[in-house]
Parts: sequence; structure tokens; C-alpha cells
Amino acid sequence: MKKFLTKLFAAAIAATCAFSAMAGCGGAGADPNTLTIRAANTGFNLNCITAIAKEFARIEKCKVKIESTAIMDQDLNKLINNYEMEDIFFISGTNKAPDVIRQKKFLEIDDVWNSVPDGEDKPIKDKVFATFRDDSYKYSGHYYSLPYEVQLGGIAYNKTTLDEVYGEGKWTLPRTSDEFTDMARDVTSRGAWGVTFTTSQPYWTLAIKTWAVQYHGVEEYTRLASGYYKKADGTWEFSQNGECLDQTIGQLRTYEAVYNVMNKQQGICSTFCDAMDFAQMQTSFAGLGYKPADEKKVAFTPTGAWLFEENNEDFAYAGTTPGFFNVVLSAAVERLSFYEEKGTDYYSLSAAKRKAYDGALSELIEYADKVKAGEEVAVPTTAGGFDVTVDDVAAVSEMRSLRHVDSQPNVGIAHNSKKVELAKKFLTFYASDYAGEIYAANCHGVTPFCYDKREITPETPLFDREVSEMLSGGVNLIPSFSRKPYGSLNWFSEEGYFYTSEDASKERYNTPEKAFNGFFKALNKSNWKEIVRKSGNADKLAG
Repeated sequence: MKKFLTKLFAAAIAATCAFSAMAGCGGAGADPNTLTIRAANTGFNLNCITAIAKEFARIEKCKVKIESTAIMDQDLNKLINNYEMEDIFFISGTNKAPDVIRQKKFLEIDDVWNSVPDGEDKPIKDKVFATFRDDSYKYSGHYYSLPYEVQLGGIAYNKTTLDEVYGEGKWTLPRTSDEFTDMARDVTSRGAWGVTFTTSQPYWTLAIKTWAVQYHGVEEYTRLASGYYKKADGTWEFSQNGECLDQTIGQLRTYEAVYNVMNKQQGICSTFCDAMDFAQMQTSFAGLGYKPADEKKVAFTPTGAWLFEENNEDFAYAGTTPGFFNVVLSAAVERLSFYEEKGTDYYSLSAAKRKAYDGALSELIEYADKVKAGEEVAVPTTAGGFDVTVDDVAAVSEMRSLRHVDSQPNVGIAHNSKKVELAKKFLTFYASDYAGEIYAANCHGVTPFCYDKREITPETPLFDREVSEMLSGGVNLIPSFSRKPYGSLNWFSEEGYFYTSEDASKERYNTPEKAFNGFFKALNKSNWKEIVRKSGNADKLAG
């Protein structure tokens, strides 16, 4: 990496063309030698895009101008209404990307997906995570955008806090959701907060979107997400009235698991979650407290891989070290052969029975982790005193491999751009390994095109190392299903309802059962035909 950076900085010094990153840059019909870009200044911020654009400008002997925005929805509405704006849009923090693609306000870029970046031997479509080839970026069989960053979801931990609570080297990260809950509760009993979050933002979704998939398995969940339900004879049929929602029990188990953590009466999370915004929550997690009300340290928070980039100054000031990990839903044990209470909710079992099952699950996860690390270990036949099958081992390995990527950001070319060829060159360059190195050097993140090429050195921060580890070695990224019915569902936000049962306005959905039956199922069933039409699957509806 140091060798590369030397090369990059030397090139920047030798650049002979102009580069601009300023507001008011003009629209898509401006100077034909000037490429204009609009980008959301969120998460990993604009440093990485700006650095890539600067190097592209040097190579192509052109100008690149970037206009940042905090309200992407307004900009996309203008694009949809045919305003002449920038040539390229980096879309994040909005759900309008499918509308832009469906209405063909981005140009078709199949040739970009099939192009090979200079000096490489694979087309972009073969470089990218398989998940990113899904319908999030295409319409009617053609691609209209590229992904541009990996917004990995998970749980952050403050290593410094855990070292202070338990002693350095005297603790291990939890593998299951029950282990996570137990550890967070124990941390709270020792004087720090086990968990913090904000009720104003759906951060728990970033950590737990994988749990429902773990419960069902990728194959079954994909069918359910595509709108199909399993009939009594074992065949699958498309839901005319939302029947698939009745079978998404994994969603209920997810609500049950997270409720056990985030409900304030459980005594695990900060008592100020409903007072803090996301920035205050992150500052508190970094170790700087929620002042003046609270100065307690924090162990865990649900978040995304951009946390370190957004808050690295806070961590530096506090002198704390963040890390990043994920856990397996304990209730997913219901899938396994040794679960003796088939048809019975895991969370209704006795504490002793749950502990026994969770211990077995944890052992199987440990095996999966060793295999991923390259260790040669015998396939287990027992775990926690239970006999296990090869299918059990495979199922748990799949559970452990699953990762959630939030929103899957899109970058595309405006339909009214006058610099299409230059814009396509930029997208091809952005997908190169070279640009990926620039990206990694300028922020704590990776692109979807060279996620497995990030150089890890002894100087690499713990957070970055663990993000890279989570993205390596047979990882299954969960698709967004934006072109499936699940992509158009009304999703329940746990934060606003589960945190407190004292607020009368939250009584409607303040338990897992109410959330699942009253919101997730009832509301989406009442809008099912519109949901199907919005997802582009109207042809599957009868009549």
C-alpha cells in the first residue's frame, strides 16, 4: 500500500489538467471536456470519490467537478422530471434508486458491466460480489447502474471498554444472539452500558437483517422474498394475497431476539437511547459519553462499516479502539435436526433448554470459523451433547457466512448527459483495482469490485481488519431484493417501538407479536397487490 500511495501522490503532483470539487458546477450540457458528478455526502463521505475523480481527470486529461448533496431525494426528483443536471449520480440514503432505474432516467450501461478495466483480465461483472449482480441495478434484463461502496452491516464493539470491564485478553466476542444478550447484560451490571443505539434511526436493521435469512436458509428465504409460499404438498406458488408473509417466521424470531436486548426494561441498553440522535449515539459509543447526562462507557452498538470513517476523530480523542463483528440468531437452531421441540418457539423454552441448544449452536459456529480460517478440523458429529448431522453443520456454516449490505448504493449516468462516453470511462475506471486502492487509502472502506484485495498490515486499524475479514472467504451477501416483493414491503422499525413500553403511542406495536402480526403481516397484506406491482411483478398476479 505504501508503494502504491507513493505512486499516487507523485501522479497527483504531476497532473497537468484541472480538477474541481465545488458547488454550482453546471449541468449535464456544460463544457464537453468537463464531467460533472453529484454525490451524497454520507457515510464514507466524499474523500474517496473525490480522490478517484482526481486521478481519472489526470489520466483522461479532462476536468471533473463534484457537487455534494445532503438531500438526494430532491435531486433525483429533478432528474426524474427531466431537469438537466449532472452527468453522473452517486445515490445513497434514499429509496428512489429503483424508481430512477424503472423510469430509465439512468442510461443503460451493459457495455460498462462487460468492460475490462485497463491492465486487468476480468470484466466488471465477474469482479463484483455476486450479490451486486442482482436486480438492484437492472431493469428488463439490462443494467442501468453500478454499486459503488460496500455498506456492510453488523455490530461494533468498543475493545477498550471491554478491556476495562473484563481485563485485556480475558473476554471473547459472542457468537450467538443469546451470548450477545448475556454479555451485554453482564457489562451493564459491571457499570458500563451493554448496548447503545438511537430510536431515531433504524440501526438495528443493519445488524439483524441477516437473522431472518439465517432462520430460513438462503434458498427458502429467497423464495419467500420473491413472493412465493410453500403449499401443503411441498410445491411453491406465487402469493396472490401475501400468503408468503404468514411463513416468514424468521421475521418474528428476529423481533423476539432484538426485543430481548433493546427493550429498556431488560436493563441492557442505555437509558438515553430515545434522547440521542445518531451522531450523539456514535460519540457516546466512542467513549465520550452523552454529556452532561451520562458519561458511562459503552460495549456494543448496531451500525455499518462506515462507523470508523464517520467517527475516527472521536475514537482518537477518546483513545478507544472499535471493532466489528456479527452474530448468529440463536433461534435459528429450530432448523437443525437435534431441535426436539419442532413447532415450538425457541424463546418460549426454559432458560436451561435454551442454554443447551445455544451452546450446541455456538460449538458448530466455532467449527465453521476454524474452517474459514483455514484450519484442518474434523467434521463434528456431536455438539453440546447433541448428535449432529452433516446437514446441520452445513446449515450453521451458511448461517455464519451471511452478511447484510445496507441499501446497495447506485451510481449511474443521467439519461440527458451530453458526455456519455466520458461518463462510461469514469465508471469503468471506478470499478478498477487501481481505483479500489485509491478508495481504501482515502477512507475506511472498500469498493464492491476489489473487496478481497485490501492490503492488511500491522498498522491497519482493528476495525478495518475485521471488516475485511467479514468480507473474505466464502461470504454470502444477502441481496436487497429491490426487484422482488420484499424490496417494496413496509418494514417495521424496531427502535421506535421496542425501546419503551411506557409510551402509550407505541402500544400498537410494542411487542414482537404485535409488530409481526399487526405491522409486518397485516399492513403488507392489505397493500399486497400494490407491493407486487411496485416491485415489477404484476404479471404474476391473477386477474
